[in-house]
Amino acid sequence: MKKRLFSALCAVSLVLSLSGTALASTYSVTLTAEEAAGEIPVLLTIPAITPAAPGQEADRIVLSAPTAGAAVEIPINGKASDADLLLVDEQGLYEAAEDTVRGESTVSTMLPGTRSTVLILKKPPFTDLSRTAWYYGGVVYAYHNQLMSGVSSTKFSPNSAADRAMLVTILHRTAGKPAADGGVSFADVPGGKYYSAAVSWAAGEGIVTGSGSGNFNPTGKLTREQLAVVLYRYAQYEGRDVSRRADLGAYKDGAKVSSWAKDAMSWAVAEGLITGSNQKNLTPGGSTNRAQLAAILMRYCA
Repeated sequence: MKKRLFSALCAVSLVLSLSGTALASTYSVTLTAEEAAGEIPVLLTIPAITPAAPGQEADRIVLSAPTAGAAVEIPINGKASDADLLLVDEQGLYEAAEDTVRGESTVSTMLPGTRSTVLILKKPPFTDLSRTAWYYGGVVYAYHNQLMSGVSSTKFSPNSAADRAMLVTILHRTAGKPAADGGVSFADVPGGKYYSAAVSWAAGEGIVTGSGSGNFNPTGKLTREQLAVVLYRYAQYEGRDVSRRADLGAYKDGAKVSSWAKDAMSWAVAEGLITGSNQKNLTPGGSTNRAQLAAILMRYCA
């Protein structure tokens, strides 16, 4: 493919990465009207970008163009087949960049608007994900930020049900794995399980309670209203403002939300964490799958 060199202003700023051991760069690029309207992707004259591995802060490219639909070509350090291009909105939410074409050492994409922020990440190793699926941005966010991992080295299993222990373990990790006070225990949470310390900590902080009869039911399905309640309490633990409320009556099944979950669900809907199916039903007692959990965690953490 013929390459047309980029000629507009490119500004570079450096920020310290999450690990503190390397610098991540932000490149601000403005396309001219002629470049934005061209049929050939504009090759950006920036240093080749190394796709960021999970836990590493990624280089950012902030692209501006007078019209939407401009095509750009980004140089990649290493194999372009290992690179995954994500668009990041003003809230920090990820979305797969569409119309992505990989060359040997470059990746081309079309910009959906007049201003886009692009991240170059190392492509997840999971073979059961679709870049065109609604959940892709959330799964990549959760994986890259080490909130969630796969069920194996090659499978994420987006449609598998999430359980109660899984959520608590993620929040415990996000909180920095604080020690539990040891004051709360459950008969069905023995020591030595991957979730034992997390459940003990969360129970001690009042983030979770048992399922009755002295049990926690760690492998029980995580319902949507349970997820709302746990996130609501975790937000309180973090000191966030949890005063916002939405009208659950706007949903056909809003009255089906359990009394103990109404405040939390109203907050989660108001914050945009939980949305209804087709904006009509909340399905409060429905199970949460791993893709849904990843998307909701992204909305909470971003």
